[in-house]
Amino acid sequence: MIPALQFGRRAIQDPHWAKVSLLMHFEEPDESTTFIDHGPKKKSMTAAGTAKTDNGAAKFGSASLLIAESGGIFGGADDPDFNFSAGDFTWESFYRPTALPTGGDFDALFSRSNNTSDGPWLFLFNGNAYFRNHLTELVTPAAHGMSAGVWYHIAAERYGSAFNVYRDGSSIASGSGASVTEPAGTAFHVGCTSSALHPSDGRFDEVRITKGVARYKGAFTAPTAPFWY
Repeated sequence: MIPALQFGRRAIQDPHWAKVSLLMHFEEPDESTTFIDHGPKKKSMTAAGTAKTDNGAAKFGSASLLIAESGGIFGGADDPDFNFSAGDFTWESFYRPTALPTGGDFDALFSRSNNTSDGPWLFLFNGNAYFRNHLTELVTPAAHGMSAGVWYHIAAERYGSAFNVYRDGSSIASGSGASVTEPAGTAFHVGCTSSALHPSDGRFDEVRITKGVARYKGAFTAPTAPFWY
């Protein structure tokens, strides 16, 4: 049975609930470094650097995850729920950059990369969005079109052999045919890569990781409510 939550007057159900590897709302108390996974897997995510909840801004609710160029959150080393080497998957969140990377800076949004040889990661660099398996392009890098201080729905997915990165429901970068490899001993990261490298400078709200399903498969209307059940 799929859990349902009464949100306002509408009961919302996720038909892919069982496939959700991670679901985070970041509605913990201000400056919390302990985070609740509201999905079915109940993963434990650890804060690194300055990552914490902050009630200064939120897409929904009263707080968001703030990463100010130091650290991120991570969990699930060698966890099969974060193994994306085969099958469809969707990574998504609302993201509000405090500042966008310049010069040689990389701002990682999601990562399963070990920084040396294997694993997928989604990041911003020099005005473009990149989705790579370590150094191999999964999509052709393209302009991300984001501005500081604005919330965007960002999603990256694999559907069959096709990869897409979306901003507010529009595909901004795509590719096909590349392989995703599984790095042993590496956790899944939000806002940085392994060893807290390449931290983002912004806020995350409503992180949802789905393994086994490409939720969008093409252009879509960006969500207008929290990711519930």
